[in-house]
Amino acid sequence: MTTLSREQLDGMGCATPNCTHDHSMFYLHSRCHTATGVHVTYYKATGTLKIICARCERPVAEIAVAQRV
Repeated sequence: MTTLSREQLDGMGCATPNCTHDHSMFYLHSRCHTATGVHVTYYKATGTLKIICARCERPVAEIAVAQRV
């Protein structure tokens, strides 16, 4: 699984052509079970959030948390 950065997340939106929805925020869900929730765990050793499908436990995303400036 690739670790996502803020720059990558900021560039994400939906895949709907000519979409008029607000893309200033978005929701992460699994591709395998879109109606199911996710589990989020923060790993202090790596500074990453790992998000997995609550139903089948497949990875959804791993997100690098920014350092405090």
